[in-house]
Amino acid sequence: PITRMTEIELAYDDSVIGFEFRAMDFTAPSKNQFSYMLAGFDQAWVNVKGMRQVTYTNLDAGEYTFKVKGSNNDGVWNPTPTLLKLTVLPPIWATWLAYAVFLVLVLGGLYQLQVANARRLRREAELRYSARLQLYIESLDLASDCVLIADADKKLMYANHATARILGVAPEDAVGKSISKLLFTDPGDVRNSTEGLRSEGRWHGEVNSRSGLLVVTTDVTIAAVRDTRDNVTAYVCIARDVTQRKRTESELADHRRNLEVLVADRTQALEREIAETMLVQRELANSLREKELLLKELHHRVKNNMQVMSSLLSIQAESAGNEQLAELLGESQQRIKSMALIHENLYQSKDLLEIDFDDYITMLAGGLRHLYEVPGVVVSLDIRVTNVSLDIDSAVPCGLIINELISNSLKHGFVGRQGEGTIFVEFSQVEGRYVLHIRDDGIGLPAGFDVDAALTMGMEIVSILTQQLDGEITFENNGGARFEVSFPQKVKHDV
Repeated sequence: PITRMTEIELAYDDSVIGFEFRAMDFTAPSKNQFSYMLAGFDQAWVNVKGMRQVTYTNLDAGEYTFKVKGSNNDGVWNPTPTLLKLTVLPPIWATWLAYAVFLVLVLGGLYQLQVANARRLRREAELRYSARLQLYIESLDLASDCVLIADADKKLMYANHATARILGVAPEDAVGKSISKLLFTDPGDVRNSTEGLRSEGRWHGEVNSRSGLLVVTTDVTIAAVRDTRDNVTAYVCIARDVTQRKRTESELADHRRNLEVLVADRTQALEREIAETMLVQRELANSLREKELLLKELHHRVKNNMQVMSSLLSIQAESAGNEQLAELLGESQQRIKSMALIHENLYQSKDLLEIDFDDYITMLAGGLRHLYEVPGVVVSLDIRVTNVSLDIDSAVPCGLIINELISNSLKHGFVGRQGEGTIFVEFSQVEGRYVLHIRDDGIGLPAGFDVDAALTMGMEIVSILTQQLDGEITFENNGGARFEVSFPQKVKHDV
């Protein structure tokens, strides 16, 4: 009976356990009720009537408490349930001792794996090091210079294949020999190299070395290899055969001496020629100054003559009774002014041959804006000229084209407009051609406009002069009238 037991212990393979219970009230046993719960397994009390037993199977290892209480035929429940502690023992492999053994085995296995992996990595590193070392050795064997490696006592441990060609000793025969005896024939070189290695850890010099029965000149570099304690552990030497180079240098020195003699003789002759040339240059300079003065005077007189013509046209325009005739005379006067301005700029230029168009366009456009004032509109000029210099053959037609296009914008581009307006002028070099852009933000070109078919003299002049420059002209309406004139650069010949 439970009243005599407080605890039951089951092995892990005891898969079934049953509990039978009954009340001690026998007045009306059929009316007795029971309520039970296996704490740790059941979530709530289980009420039964008439049934006096319960069975549990396959309980997990752990601790449980079976609780049961009953009521009499009047439905009065006993306030304190009867308790029985139930312990299901785990299998041996699920105990803490087993877990500890498993943990030790796993940790031991991991340690062994780590040790094995470390050994494998070390072997792989050693193989890679051996492969690289073999590659270095093969590279040294292929080197054209003699490479020697000696121990701390300067006894050779390694010599590459070039040793046989440069020093006349097979690599296998060189191993074990003194590096000093192999390289040096002069005791002074031995002392110098020893002192350099002792003081600086490195020595470089050109020495005479024996190659079989011959003596060759070698360029030798020796460096000491030290460990972490600054102790010399090895010496590395590179020797290069420079016999041919020294022979060539000697021959060059002989040639240099012979050349110096020839140069001295030639210098005297050149001095005489230079004196004669300077005399001729002075005569040419005097002649050139005379020609420059003559050319300057020519430009000055042409400019003056054009100014006279311009003045005559101005007088004629003022006295003309016909307004249309006066306008034509005024346009002709402005064209002559644009050409006169070319000669004035040439007169003031340094070489008298080319004109800088930056200043020229600024002066020309400013004069035109003053001449053709637009009522009610303040016209500003935006001029951008980049590295453009023209000779007189190109400057005169180009200047007339600029004169006509700016005049056209001032006279027709802002008709009926109030406020402000702008004329843009851009002149630059693009891929061997001069490109001139002239545009305004005015009312634009009339419908059906064509430069070649235009009836005005100004547009006809622009078309003819563009052809004279072997150029091309295009135009469009895009926020105002836009013209582009491009023509090839002339090839300059030095005189």
